[in-house]
Amino acid sequence: MTIDTSGPATPPVYVPAEKPNGLATYFGVLFSPGEAFATLARTPMWGWAAIIGMLLVVAASTISLPEIMKISQIAQAQAISQMSADQQAQAHQNIAAFAGVARVFIIVFAFIGPWVGWLLAAVVYLIGASASKADVNFGRAWTLAVNAFLVFFLGQLVNAVILATRGPDSIASAADVYAIPSLAMFTHAPKLAAALFAFNPINLWYYAVIAIGLQIVMRMKPTAAWITVAVYALIGAGFGAALAR
Repeated sequence: MTIDTSGPATPPVYVPAEKPNGLATYFGVLFSPGEAFATLARTPMWGWAAIIGMLLVVAASTISLPEIMKISQIAQAQAISQMSADQQAQAHQNIAAFAGVARVFIIVFAFIGPWVGWLLAAVVYLIGASASKADVNFGRAWTLAVNAFLVFFLGQLVNAVILATRGPDSIASAADVYAIPSLAMFTHAPKLAAALFAFNPINLWYYAVIAIGLQIVMRMKPTAAWITVAVYALIGAGFGAALAR
């Protein structure tokens, strides 16, 4: 006769999976986008990305505020030159009265603008996913849009630093605001410069990061991902040209 001394079976201990670090994943988009997007595909996160993204845009807008105001002054001067003497006097009064408001508006828009950009990007990603029969999921598209924008925002910050280094006296037309080396340097037509600036080196890096993210987060095939990126880039260039003055 044998005696069972093993005792009752010990129930397995449940150890919850450790949640990834959203901040580290966000900056991982710069150095190892494949790994970062694989993490985001498993655990969608965008809180830190939204906070830091807005801070980067506000920083860029603040740094280049004198240069942005100079562009506004040039546009106002061009408009005033076509007015009568009485209208010019009234216009000068209005400009003086709203000078402070314009500065506040630029900073406020820096908080609002990123959300519009993220939404438009997510919609384009969803359309590309739907057309290619990939993963049509707004949450994934939004997560990809907010996190991938880090590269674009860094480009905005670099551009702002270059502008601030040159100073407002270097601004003679709206085309001079595009400081990162690109094909925009070879034209003084604001609309054409805006369209060409969409394909500066940092933006090309941004588009490559998006293509990686579309394949991993949205589960798109490489060809479909790159076509979606190309359409997105052309839309961005078109928007830039439409808003340029």
